[in-house]
Amino acid sequence: MSALISMVRKDSVALVTDGAIYTNQGILIEVAEKVWRSDRLPLAISGRGDYDFLRRTAHSLLGLADNRSVDEFIAIVPGFLSVLSEGMKGTGGALEIVIAAISESRGAFHRGFVTHELDPSIPPFQLVELPRILAAGPALTVDELSAVGIDEQTINDAGEHVIELYGVQLMEACRRHRGHIHAADPNAATAYCIGGFCQLTVVSAEGCSTITLHTWPDIIGEPIDPLRHREKSFREAAE
Repeated sequence: MSALISMVRKDSVALVTDGAIYTNQGILIEVAEKVWRSDRLPLAISGRGDYDFLRRTAHSLLGLADNRSVDEFIAIVPGFLSVLSEGMKGTGGALEIVIAAISESRGAFHRGFVTHELDPSIPPFQLVELPRILAAGPALTVDELSAVGIDEQTINDAGEHVIELYGVQLMEACRRHRGHIHAADPNAATAYCIGGFCQLTVVSAEGCSTITLHTWPDIIGEPIDPLRHREKSFREAAE
């Protein structure tokens, strides 16, 4: 699967996402945004999993937010998840969803849910609080961070600006990992699953904005191969 990073800050939530859409064989077929934003509320939906299912679920969630406040929307998401759970029985579908928003009562926050057995602390179809910094993707080693020009001290020193300053490098490091194409199936084929572009979305009281931080030289119709473009990709990410 792909990766995403979400960070709750004092007055906003920042998310970094990629744009790779690929087949079950790991062939890149499209590059598209993986963040869906409310036109009216400071509310954005992102996640990982089957892209069409992810997109439909995000649109359904945003539809629930119509004519509601953020707090009212969050209050009815558990009911939505109960219906979703019934509809997905036996399908084997796997999604990991992040909801980033500015609440009328609590300010910046993010919550999330999964539709499969991912972690004992996150029951499927339950809306849960997320840690202030969520890194959904491979665990990065010190050497892997060093390979893209950053270290733990650099990240700590950046504070709330770490996403803007080093989001591309963090995604570049994740990109170099092979991952299971289907997260719910440990026996699924593996591939490089992060590519296309790296985007930053910021959710604040003023609304949601998304910009493209970096574009990778991946080729539609071919597998993502970060090693083939490694030197060029890293030089561009570091600029």
